[in-house]
Amino acid sequence: MKHLPALLLTLATASALQAQETLKFKDPSKNPDLEGEIVTLSFKTIEIVAGGVKQPIEARRVVDIVPSASRKTPDYLKGEEAMANGNFAAAAERFERVATDSRAPESVRQLASIQSVRCGAASGDNAAVVQAAQVLRARKPECFYTQESYVLEVKAHLASGNNAGAAAALQAFGALATANGLAEWAKSVDLLQAHIAETQTNWRGALLIYRKYVKDADIADAAALGEMRSLTALADWPGLGTVADAHLKNAMGKRDFSPRILTAANTAKGDIDLNAGKAKDALLNYLQGALVLNKAEPNPEHETALARSALCCAKLFAAEKDPAKKARYRTQAQELRGDLLRLYPKTRYKIDVDNAVQGLR
Repeated sequence: MKHLPALLLTLATASALQAQETLKFKDPSKNPDLEGEIVTLSFKTIEIVAGGVKQPIEARRVVDIVPSASRKTPDYLKGEEAMANGNFAAAAERFERVATDSRAPESVRQLASIQSVRCGAASGDNAAVVQAAQVLRARKPECFYTQESYVLEVKAHLASGNNAGAAAALQAFGALATANGLAEWAKSVDLLQAHIAETQTNWRGALLIYRKYVKDADIADAAALGEMRSLTALADWPGLGTVADAHLKNAMGKRDFSPRILTAANTAKGDIDLNAGKAKDALLNYLQGALVLNKAEPNPEHETALARSALCCAKLFAAEKDPAKKARYRTQAQELRGDLLRLYPKTRYKIDVDNAVQGLR
């Protein structure tokens, strides 16, 4: 019995050590992950107790917050499971319960709120995105995930054709960025302006914005992808080739190179080849882009690579005279179409790919 107090103290200490979050920083080479227990959380500051010492961290330096399993409530775990299974409506319902559960840690409640927004975006439910984003900010005006909520809301408005809603959300986002002196948010506002320019087919306007940020460490990846989209839409094949070649050269020997940029660069090379009448070379580049997915989550660049691959196979089928080769292109086109629809059930390329592939005989 005399050892019981010490045992209880040991168990309590172990429990406290497990009940923590991990902060992941934008520059992990300079700032390794920090484990501790978050006591306050906003888009300005994160206060975390690490090693028994409370320390303030500028929120802008943190790219992600990962709660330990012991911090997640049963509803949160069920929400993660539903999300992983593609059941986004059920996931959002679970996350909403967590967001209003006073027993859940503050970090988990805020994470649950943005997860609800992400579920709407993943399912293509633009109305759900807008509602969840606005609820997140009403519930916690200085929520750590405020920036992401505005970005997803603006994109949801644009996707549903609500330009007025997008403009209002963007104006509110910009005003908040200015009021709080948040330069990173101001960059996000600019990128959203470029996104709006894309929806208006103002590709030169979008390109000008993207090129402002291709060297900016915070948003270089998004800017690079936007630059390649704009050059493709403008059919600036020499310019696109120069940019794509630079990305592919930069990727050599780098395990951590962005798979989305790698996919987009390979697809760009395919578009250049196809425009030059070299369909076989184009297919090789498209397929190279499609194969990058094993390094990333499903994304728009991979969706495009799959669609372009299927369309290119259909084109090669039509031009081929040899029956065996025609059969091979037909089979490959059908398999690629199947992959596209399986990974991206609501793909924007469905009509074009169906029209090109389903009639192959």
